[in-house]
Amino acid sequence: MSFSSIVDGVITTITKHANYTSCNVYYEDSRALGGGKARYIAISNGGFNREEITFAAVSHNWNVVLDIYSIYKGELSATRKAAGDDMQSILDTLEAWPRLADTTGVNNFEIASITPIENMAPGVGRNAHVKQQIVLAVQEVSCPSRSE
Repeated sequence: MSFSSIVDGVITTITKHANYTSCNVYYEDSRALGGGKARYIAISNGGFNREEITFAAVSHNWNVVLDIYSIYKGELSATRKAAGDDMQSILDTLEAWPRLADTTGVNNFEIASITPIENMAPGVGRNAHVKQQIVLAVQEVSCPSRSE
């Protein structure tokens, strides 16, 4: 178990949503923003803390950061409303899969925070986006082999 498996679980879960595929959800990669994609999610590691539950079980509490980008479409108010609706449907998809599509070791996750929508680029154009960030607090429990 690792952060990589958590990311795979998040990507698998998000791509169950009709608007997202493996072509617009990536780990640590925001290069597609220059490609004019209507929707894009860049996932990153927001750190973790470790908690020993018992001698045989350890909890890693990961912070998974989802930067959700939506391209400008017409008026800013319409773009912001569409981005908010999209964010809500992403949350609905995630909440339908609390173990992140049965990712090994994942007990559950919580929504740690959601930022307000921010404008990423002025004006309207191929690369102008709004951004909203969701931070997931994902609990992964493992049973490491001990040498003592």
